[in-house]
Amino acid sequence: MVFYKKAVVMKTFSLIVCMVMSFSMTLMAQNPFKTEGDVIIDFNISPNGKMMVYKERTADGAINIKIKELKTGKVSSVISMKLKWSDMKEIYSGVDFLTNNEIIYAKGEKMVSFNLKNKKRRDLAQLPDILGNIKALDNGKGVYFTDDLKLYYSSIKEGSVSEINKIGLGVLSMSVDKDNRLLYTIGKQVFCLDKAGNEVEEITSEIAKLVVNPYLIEATGSKNSFIVAGKEGIFKVDISKGQSIKLTDNEKENPVTKIRLTPNGKTLYYQRNLDYNKISALEL
Repeated sequence: MVFYKKAVVMKTFSLIVCMVMSFSMTLMAQNPFKTEGDVIIDFNISPNGKMMVYKERTADGAINIKIKELKTGKVSSVISMKLKWSDMKEIYSGVDFLTNNEIIYAKGEKMVSFNLKNKKRRDLAQLPDILGNIKALDNGKGVYFTDDLKLYYSSIKEGSVSEINKIGLGVLSMSVDKDNRLLYTIGKQVFCLDKAGNEVEEITSEIAKLVVNPYLIEATGSKNSFIVAGKEGIFKVDISKGQSIKLTDNEKENPVTKIRLTPNGKTLYYQRNLDYNKISALEL
């Protein structure tokens, strides 16, 4: 009986070790994830947390939009466009998920969506200028985006584009929290707008107390918690508690330029300035 119990314990232990090793090897194989393109223009995580969409530029001038299944690591090409450098709206525009099965990006003079299931594209709105940062609401009803000078909001149902009374020049990151508040950074400052377009000043001021020179922000599932990149590293901050926890250092010569958090808050994907075609993952 004792021998049987020991055998069960050893078998269970061996199984756990194998699972841990398998997970570690998978993580090592995908971290950092290196794309086939030369430059990653933008990337985002799906609302269900199962996919990553990313937009890359290749050496021959092609623009590719691809989907990566985060569990398996499988990559599939969705859209490939051979563009000229004059096609600025498409080259520099961001990409995001409108819903789990729809991605959103710029095509010519318009903001469009592409359905991953039926492979159909639809026009959503006329773009006022070059589309830069883009962030869709998780409910799929609207999209925040920037051009060189301004912030905009587009209603998907109406196809309308309204200018938000804020300067968009130099917006480095945008994120939308569960209350559909817009979080964005300009230079070394963080801003937050509520659904009515009014600035939520306490978030801006409290984050500035916790992170030195904050320049990237990502919403979490909590109303008062955020992932923030600043001069000294990437932090998880809780403004209700006045706490900040450092997740990783920020390399002086190679700082983080993009951060994306999975909806469950367990994995942070990020890109550094000199890692043009790499996306790294940090398990939280």
